[in-house]
Amino acid sequence: MTIDEIEGFLELGLFEDAYGMLRDLPLHDQRDPRALRVLMFCALDMQSFPAAERLARYLAGTDGHPRISAGIVLHQLAAIHITCGMVAHGAKLIAAAIRADPNQRELLRCDERIPGSLIPTESKKGRGK
Repeated sequence: MTIDEIEGFLELGLFEDAYGMLRDLPLHDQRDPRALRVLMFCALDMQSFPAAERLARYLAGTDGHPRISAGIVLHQLAAIHITCGMVAHGAKLIAAAIRADPNQRELLRCDERIPGSLIPTESKKGRGK
């Protein structure tokens, strides 16, 4: 099984199957950011929120699709934490989501679970001024 094939299972929403296949990959492939991306989504689906957060924060420092996916997961984790009353941690996750993918700022604004007051404003420095 290849990472590409495992990602296909993830795209179909077959998280448990994808998770099982990840364990069968050679160790060096398990450390590939694409495999860690699959693992991150599996952890989120299994409600292993601390593991999903650790993976998302790690992948936020990578490039490409894994980084954008990290922003998505950090956004979802922020909403979960806020809904559970853990607002301070949720605010930290919001900031991390935006750092991972600046496009998350607008998506966070549209998310009814996220109070607008928790979304940091765009800095002039970030806009190139």
